[in-house]
Amino acid sequence: MLDPTTEPTIWFVNSYFYPDHAATSQILSDIAFHLADSGQKVEVVANRRSYDGNAAYAPSETIQGVKVTRLPSLGPSGRSMAARLGRYLGMYLGASWHILTRVRPGDIVVCKTDPPLLSIPLAVVAKLRSAKLVNWLQDLYPEVAQSLGMGLPGPVRAMLTGLRDWSLNLAAANVAIGECMAQLLRDRGIDENKIVILNNFVNDEHICALSGPNPLREQWQLQGKFVLGYSGNLGRAHDIDTFIDMADRLRDRDDIVFLFIGGGHFVDQLRERLSAQNITNVRFEGYQPREKLNLSLALPDAHWVSLLPEMEGLIVPSKIYGIMAAGRPMIAVCNPKGEMARMIDQAEIGIQVDPGNGAAFADAVTRLADNLADCQRLGRNARVELDAKYSKARIFQSWQDLLRKLT
Repeated sequence: MLDPTTEPTIWFVNSYFYPDHAATSQILSDIAFHLADSGQKVEVVANRRSYDGNAAYAPSETIQGVKVTRLPSLGPSGRSMAARLGRYLGMYLGASWHILTRVRPGDIVVCKTDPPLLSIPLAVVAKLRSAKLVNWLQDLYPEVAQSLGMGLPGPVRAMLTGLRDWSLNLAAANVAIGECMAQLLRDRGIDENKIVILNNFVNDEHICALSGPNPLREQWQLQGKFVLGYSGNLGRAHDIDTFIDMADRLRDRDDIVFLFIGGGHFVDQLRERLSAQNITNVRFEGYQPREKLNLSLALPDAHWVSLLPEMEGLIVPSKIYGIMAAGRPMIAVCNPKGEMARMIDQAEIGIQVDPGNGAAFADAVTRLADNLADCQRLGRNARVELDAKYSKARIFQSWQDLLRKLT
């Protein structure tokens, strides 16, 4: 057991933490609980509002040895732009003040990227308090906003990018979640010696291929169907047009069902467009509790994932690791030269489809639906690849090695 009076505290700062279902919450929670269980003193600073904006968590509590402080949002509840800006402002001001008044010299502050550009104020605070800053980069702003058409005036964008880069170069380490992201950082002039690639992960001890019947299939009346699933957030970085084109081509395949589990910016639009085109072999379900994640990820025979080509390297869909853990293949609508495409090609864990090519997407679905043996082979490959390169134990050890080096 480590001595809490001499060992540094690890501070994690992110909008969401357990029990919230946001992907960044689940990944952060697993790391924080693991470190606390190993004897490390861990504190988390998060927002009091849930990811969907409709629930509020306790302002302060200790969960599995992790002390959690949740800050009030300075706006309304819900998912409106006003609510989001209020949550961002609450985190910028509240987290900066909380860290400034409580962190000790030598403590390690791990800053995630929700809200965007949080590394800028926390870099100032960490420097003032002689703490060590680690930026855990789930995405890169303002580039993400620019790529999604939410353009900022040139001088403002240049200023924010410059400040972001300054905060990264000031940090003790910058954790990129993929090689493409790491290369973008190098291209921006971020110190190579401060860039560490640590992939995201899932609880691969809990999520695995099922050997028997899946009760969710019976509950959702999907027995005897080939199910193509989508799990998690369907947002602005994802391509729904290619999916709709594919679904229209396969509308008469009564043996194929398209299943969406989760939510996101595009879910309502997708539902309306499919309904308008009278595409009926589709089912929508909400986010599932974490204890049912193994069932929901293992239910589809295959999954589809998507990333707009202009988002390559700016984000990495962490849902791919859950799919691989469940022993399922993926159909990835993405840049053929991007990170997901390389993974699929090198390990034979699915099929890559170019964005905009609905015919190729339909062919990929048909290939897997009509050849379940090949579908299952690709799924087995996916689990083998996860165990070899992306297991939770491997990533946990890499995190511990990084933090030990910084102390």
